[in-house]
Amino acid sequence: MRHAPSTSWSATRRVAPALMLCLTLISATPAAAREPVPAANASVITTWNQIAVSTVTAGGASPAAFNYFAFVHLAMYNAVVGITGGYELYKWDVKGPKQASLGAAAAAAAHRVLTTYFPAHAANLDASLATSLAMVRNPVARGLGTRFGVLAADRIIALRTNDGRMPR
Repeated sequence: MRHAPSTSWSATRRVAPALMLCLTLISATPAAAREPVPAANASVITTWNQIAVSTVTAGGASPAAFNYFAFVHLAMYNAVVGITGGYELYKWDVKGPKQASLGAAAAAAAHRVLTTYFPAHAANLDASLATSLAMVRNPVARGLGTRFGVLAADRIIALRTNDGRMPR
């Protein structure tokens, strides 16, 4: 003897596909969508690495040069990650404005470190910074990124002050 399907079972079979679709869409949508970070050209890191190499090794390569490469890259890292988030900053907990240009932040951070430790190269470094900043079309993003990059570099410079590298 067959039983006729109950109305609740029939209703469930009709509603189930719609319910599954809704659950799929809800799970695919981020709960708290972040404001998108302005697009950045990652070549700014490569460019400023090359600038650092030519600046730091201008007087000849030395084992101490590796410290300055690290300082430049730590400053750029903190500048970019301070804006994008997602990773732990190096001995710092300041968050940058989400509208800031990542390229401007990285370039300004590298520039600040290099001009601090190699002031004789300031003219060339200033020209390189101007070139990097000219790539950022949005003046607000450029300004926010530049200020945050300098702040990130100043933090690395402060951490390394009196670290025993320099003779007294």
